[in-house]
Amino acid sequence: MKKLLLILILLLLLGGGAGAAWWFYLRKPDNAAPPPPPAPTLTKVDLEALPVSVIKGSRVARVFYLKLTLIFDSPKKQDKVEKIMPRLLDGFCVELHELLARKLMEESDYNNDLITLRLQEVADRLMGPGTVTKVSISGIDRQEFK
Repeated sequence: MKKLLLILILLLLLGGGAGAAWWFYLRKPDNAAPPPPPAPTLTKVDLEALPVSVIKGSRVARVFYLKLTLIFDSPKKQDKVEKIMPRLLDGFCVELHELLARKLMEESDYNNDLITLRLQEVADRLMGPGTVTKVSISGIDRQEFK
């Protein structure tokens, strides 16, 4: 009888260990995080250089030629913007003419981060927030007049 009791206790311990191993290592938890969404496919549109004249004292003081790149996270958003691109370009030109003529910009040596921020605000206002994922400046040429 003692041997039978000893074998029964040993089997219970082994069964408990096997059950614990399954519980902690092999079972899928109920509150498992869902798989991450697929990475978005980024697309971009390179715009032609936008000429922006800065006028001081009734004459042209300098001219900037800005090359912009628009980055999208889905092709549908890119198609939406390409259909009404003239409206966006007009908004960019108006904002750049207002922004670059300010004394603040001249004192900050025409800070690219500020220009990019304002252009992103224009894109969000005209196209809707999140339509244009990022507006970036791919190049600036500057011509001074004396």
